[in-house]
Amino acid sequence: RANLELWASSPTEVIEPLRRARPELPDALGDRAQDVGEPLLAIADLAGGQWPKRARTAVVNLCAGQEPDEDTLGVRLLSDCRGAFDGQDRISTHGLLAHLHGLEEAPWGDWYSKPLPARKLANMLSRYGIESKQIRVGDKTPRGYLREHFADAWDRYLPPSIQNIHNTAP
Repeated sequence: RANLELWASSPTEVIEPLRRARPELPDALGDRAQDVGEPLLAIADLAGGQWPKRARTAVVNLCAGQEPDEDTLGVRLLSDCRGAFDGQDRISTHGLLAHLHGLEEAPWGDWYSKPLPARKLANMLSRYGIESKQIRVGDKTPRGYLREHFADAWDRYLPPSIQNIHNTAP
């Protein structure tokens, strides 16, 4: 501990290089795991010696190829929303909610004894940078979502192997 405190006490030798660090991230990790491991790998690179190799081995062993035991609610929502688009580039909020409410094994149809409301849906998706907007669907312009606004969140949080595992509705 004393060695770490001494090492970290020099901002010009440690803190500033860490702020600028862009460590090489293992390809075996997905985007999310790379995001989590990046600070650890930056510290290991700066420490030098055996630490860069040991840290990369540890991060890969802990994270690579492992699917979470239980999806977080937000990741579950992203997965279920992916199924709602079904090849379309846009969907109304009403259409998205109808899809979500219809998923038998999902929590959206019985959200605290009521179907998930549009406001809560919007709030949950906003954490991923996804917002509703006026969209054109035929001759109507309801509020809704564009597929392209989900793309980054889907890439980051949904490994291809679990793309639509929750969608059980026909």
